[in-house]
Amino acid sequence: MKMFALLAAFLFSFSAMAQESCISENQAREILLQNESSLMKQVRSHANVRPCRSNETPHQGCITKTHFVRAMLVAHWNEAKQVYLSASLYNWLCAAGADCWVHATVNCQGETNVTIIGD
Repeated sequence: MKMFALLAAFLFSFSAMAQESCISENQAREILLQNESSLMKQVRSHANVRPCRSNETPHQGCITKTHFVRAMLVAHWNEAKQVYLSASLYNWLCAAGADCWVHATVNCQGETNVTIIGD
């Protein structure tokens, strides 16, 4: 039991050190917002979802500017992936009984990407 406690403490401190040397949550959100154009191109290429035109709603298979901004503003640290992860930009039924979500991410070096998460 003592060994488990030591191992858990070591892993927690290592994880905390990794996040301390990373960009801040506010910096991550700013980077995500600054990279809207490239992220939307990635979303279109990975998930076949495009920005909405002025007369469209998200229910028509697109992402509004408002939704994009809101998703970036709630980006949070994802310990498992070691990135800041936005809220879901879009979700859909990607297989029988399986939902998928597309998110924007930014790593500690400030590099952005799009990731698809499914269950």
